[in-house]
Amino acid sequence: MNKGFIFKGRSEDSQHGEEKNGLTPGNTIDATVNPLPRNVPPMLLIEPLPYNDIKVAPSAILMADKASFYGCRFISVQDTLADLCWGINTVFGSNKLLGRHYFHKCYIEGAVDFIWGRGQSIFQNCVINVKGVTSKKMQDTSGFVFNKCVIKGTGKTFLGRAYRGYSRVVFYGTHMSNVVVPQGWDAWHYKGQEDKFIFVEVNSTGKGANKKGRVGWEKNLSAKEVDFLLNPKTFVDKDGWMATLPSSLVSLY
Repeated sequence: MNKGFIFKGRSEDSQHGEEKNGLTPGNTIDATVNPLPRNVPPMLLIEPLPYNDIKVAPSAILMADKASFYGCRFISVQDTLADLCWGINTVFGSNKLLGRHYFHKCYIEGAVDFIWGRGQSIFQNCVINVKGVTSKKMQDTSGFVFNKCVIKGTGKTFLGRAYRGYSRVVFYGTHMSNVVVPQGWDAWHYKGQEDKFIFVEVNSTGKGANKKGRVGWEKNLSAKEVDFLLNPKTFVDKDGWMATLPSSLVSLY
């Protein structure tokens, strides 16, 4: 079965955090679901918890393959969007981990590591509201691609930092406000291993896109490599699962 599943609308704020932030908890998703493929688990939602019971507060934990989101909002403080994958080895005896996801015209807000995981995802025309640092851990085929998005906010942020020894993050045609710090990227605990990272910026605009002061190990990809990552058909949709999404809904976004 080759069908993906789709979410529309918006998630309510999931803002468990320290009470001093003046935030209120909540965590639901208004979703319309296409028939689920048998090899994909449903979205896991985090129920509201008292502030003293939780240190991080995902708005959504996505442990699935072939999932798309249109016009959704993900709001929290830390670990807002857990963009993970699904280990189908537990079902089919394979060691393959898959997490092909597509986000279109979504809004994602957070303060610390608020887009993270091992997903293989494209963020198309999304708004990233920064109140802190965004990070990513990856290996194999995973990676985060931000295409024609907007980065804004009230804090300062890196474009990405390596949560593990490998990381791949690409920003293309994205408008970056001055919330982006001049160095752009952070090796974090993996200083000296920067050759393993693929941190890339292409054709971005705004004060935050000024590369003066950027780290010297930021990568440059060929036009062919960039096209491969930007195109959903080559990066997340090789087997055509996105064609099963309802055209009437997708066309709204």
